[in-house]
Amino acid sequence: MKKVNLLALLLLMANFAFSQTGAKRYIMLEHFTNTRCSICASQNPGFFNIIANFEDDVHHISYHPPFPYNNCLFYQANTAQNSARTTFYNIPGTPRVVRNGANSTPANQVTATILQGLQGQTSPIGFTVSETSGASRTATVQVHTFGEAPSSGNLRLFVAVAEREIAYNSPNGETLHHNVFRKMLTNISGDAFTAAASGSTMTLSFPYTIENAWNADEIYVLAFVQNIDTKEVLNSGTRFDPVVTSASEANAASEFKVFPNPVSGLANIQFREPLTGLLSILDARGAVLWNNRIDQVQTTTADMSAFAPGIYILRVQSDQGISQQRILRQ
Repeated sequence: MKKVNLLALLLLMANFAFSQTGAKRYIMLEHFTNTRCSICASQNPGFFNIIANFEDDVHHISYHPPFPYNNCLFYQANTAQNSARTTFYNIPGTPRVVRNGANSTPANQVTATILQGLQGQTSPIGFTVSETSGASRTATVQVHTFGEAPSSGNLRLFVAVAEREIAYNSPNGETLHHNVFRKMLTNISGDAFTAAASGSTMTLSFPYTIENAWNADEIYVLAFVQNIDTKEVLNSGTRFDPVVTSASEANAASEFKVFPNPVSGLANIQFREPLTGLLSILDARGAVLWNNRIDQVQTTTADMSAFAPGIYILRVQSDQGISQQRILRQ
């Protein structure tokens, strides 16, 4: 009983996060390292220990340049794109960390004080990212606009595939490698991006295939928008983040009830008014497990009896917007 009550409390807190009306700006850390670099092995553990204390505020991705050694395993896995991102920032050596695209320092100079100074910022755009499961996947990236849409500068959208953890005894002595860049689904220089109007959302899909060298359970997509003139990253998102919804989308699509919640079998879903769209259930990692088309219905159901106990996401997509709630399967 205590376990269920704790999960219900977590569910309530999560649903409160879903009701936010602004976009949290995540701290984007682009980390340049090399599996044969002894300095990397000495600095990276401290860097990872620091950012572990900011896991709710940081998006981290590690690229692998060809220096000091071009036979680095992860560099060799994608030489062209690792090199291109390294060249974009004129990275002079490894390990190096670029913060929000604008500040570059050695990894051991990224301190808790610096990260604390970057917390609490907002952005005119926010992301909702979801992905299907299996060997052939589709990542859906939604970019919501809050307030005035960003229009100045050369804005580009980047969608990168990363592997969260790789256990590999590398020549420099590191045994666990975090958020390793695998490939860019957009152009490596980014795709031209124009934000949606205030209160609206842009939705884009990116199909990709899990490659043999990747661990499918660890693969995810990181999306970000960057001004490539100034190199500033406006914001970023993954499927692990709490959901953001733009202001004008908090209308009929977001006004629905789910009961009972927690649920053990059939979940009842009631909308404020008849709705046409797509109803989906996603797991906690953002993978789509179930879809159901609805056509001018005000009430419907979702059978949760076949799902294992845990927290799931119920998503409603319609012409009026997108909204999500969490469901506890007990």
